[in-house]
Amino acid sequence: MVKPGLGSIVRRFGSPRLPLSRDNSGSVAIIAAVSLVLLVGAAAVALDLSNLYLVRSVNQRIADRSAVAAAFAYNQSSNNTTTAQKAATSLATVNGSGASTVTTTIVPSPSGDGRTAAMVVVGSTVSISPFGRYTSGLLTVPVNATAYAEINAATPCIIALASGGMAASQSMAVTATACAVSSTGNITFSSSGGTMAAQAVYTKGTISLGSAGAVTTSPTANQIFPGSAAPSDPYASANVFARMPIVAALTAATFPSVGSAPSGGNALTCTGTLAVPSGAHSLTVSSGCTTINFAGGAETDISGNGLSLSSINATMNFAAGIYKINGITVASASTATINTTGNVTLDVWSGVNLAGTSALTINGPAAYYVMGGITNGSTKALVFTNGAGSGTSTFFVAGGISISTGTATFPSGAYTTTGTTDGISVGSNATATFGTGSYNLAGGIGITSGGTLTIGSSIDSTSIFQIPISAYAGNAIGTGGTTKLTIGSFGNLDINGPVSLGGSMVMGGGTYTIDGAFATPSGGGTITGTGVSIIAAGTIDIQQGYTAFSLTAPSAITASTEGTAPTVGLASQSASASTIAGGATVSVVGAVYFPSASLVMNNQGIINGAGACVQVIAASISFAGGDSITTNCPSLGGTSSSGSVKLVQ
Repeated sequence: MVKPGLGSIVRRFGSPRLPLSRDNSGSVAIIAAVSLVLLVGAAAVALDLSNLYLVRSVNQRIADRSAVAAAFAYNQSSNNTTTAQKAATSLATVNGSGASTVTTTIVPSPSGDGRTAAMVVVGSTVSISPFGRYTSGLLTVPVNATAYAEINAATPCIIALASGGMAASQSMAVTATACAVSSTGNITFSSSGGTMAAQAVYTKGTISLGSAGAVTTSPTANQIFPGSAAPSDPYASANVFARMPIVAALTAATFPSVGSAPSGGNALTCTGTLAVPSGAHSLTVSSGCTTINFAGGAETDISGNGLSLSSINATMNFAAGIYKINGITVASASTATINTTGNVTLDVWSGVNLAGTSALTINGPAAYYVMGGITNGSTKALVFTNGAGSGTSTFFVAGGISISTGTATFPSGAYTTTGTTDGISVGSNATATFGTGSYNLAGGIGITSGGTLTIGSSIDSTSIFQIPISAYAGNAIGTGGTTKLTIGSFGNLDINGPVSLGGSMVMGGGTYTIDGAFATPSGGGTITGTGVSIIAAGTIDIQQGYTAFSLTAPSAITASTEGTAPTVGLASQSASASTIAGGATVSVVGAVYFPSASLVMNNQGIINGAGACVQVIAASISFAGGDSITTNCPSLGGTSSSGSVKLVQ
């Protein structure tokens, strides 16, 4: 196919027509002029858009810095929104916000981690014209920049609540990893120096470092804020001392009425095997007596000297019944065994007494009402057991349980001591062991040097541990040097009187509420407890000589602080100063809480959290030489390691 030539094209469309005027230069000029105007306008708009982006960039920089400032201010001022707003506006002004608006609010963090954040919006307006700068603006565009600074607060874990603040008369060291130090009063170092390291340090007063003191913050440097708001008490709403009035009101139990002591009756003598029927009798146990069988049934009374064995080895079998006995005495190298069957009640007027080199074993559950106390003065063993059955024994003892020498073992059961003598006392080098049970011990517990006492845990949820009145040298619990005391776990251990420990103690889980002081006078040994709170009406004084004092608090007492707060390990309600003295390392996983008094540390006193969290909260804290507090509380200040606040968006 042949392509059409020019001639055919001309013929198809016709010849071109020329305009009326042959001069077209004017139209070219108009087109060029319009094009030039459009090009200049576009360039001007481009310049305005560039300015818009520049303004937004500046606003964003100001918003970022202002949000961080607002978050810090909010944290320092105990969550005061007005303070945060002022801090953001002030910093924005310094950074050149000019006529820009600055809006600050506290909102949930956009990170979604449940924390709060300071949101700052910096806004301004930019005019844009399609003819650029050569005409008045036709469009005003708002330019806003928003920033969020998450308040990952450095919650205080070492707190001085009152104007006494924190003061050191000699060198000391405070190390608070992942939490803050906060004081209402001044923080003052001595001329001999000291160190304080924390996430942040706040004080309503001033910080005086002396000539050699040092305060550092990490991971964000220079988080030191004199003139901050006073710290609040994180346990103010936790009712730490709520049980104290209950304990202070405890009184000794009344001994049950068991009638009068037995008298008269038939005279019986055991020379081999003797059967004792019910009724009233006086009984003589002679040499050669091996077995006495008590028939039980109706009441059986044993008058005179009761059951008295001297240089005799005998077995006594009690069938179910009530027995009223003037006393049970085993002396002069005797060996006696008592077996009980069924429901046996033993009312013993002048007590159960073991002496010399004798031994006494009582097998089987029984109810014991002992007016003259239970005493082991023998070098051998006094043993109570519940036998092979599942029953428990009941002990009401007036005159207390005294193990002056030898050993004594008691079964699971309920123990009540009445009167004003020691409830349980253990002599030098003697050992007493009690099974699981429920304990109401008027007169308390006393152990002289070298003695050992073990008390088992509660049997069930109805079990109690109470010391309603004190006796042992004025203490509800008092122990001498080199003693060993172990108490099992109870929900509450209510002690109406002071506790003074001169030896070692293992504390079972529970809250020890003490209407009095808790003290460890200069002695020695270790004191340990897991799931333990010691709540004292008086002072808490841990003196020199202890190799270790270690408590882990339970979860029963909570605090309303951020994160997972520890619970109270040591607490004093007293307005008098409590003391942590040299030599001993006081390790508490939980809180040391003295809201009404000073904590005095001296002679190289040490408090640490064993690598975990210990809060130290007192009206004031003083250091008197070589003392230290060390704690790690990430759960209080949040898990982030980026500092007390962080920019998240």
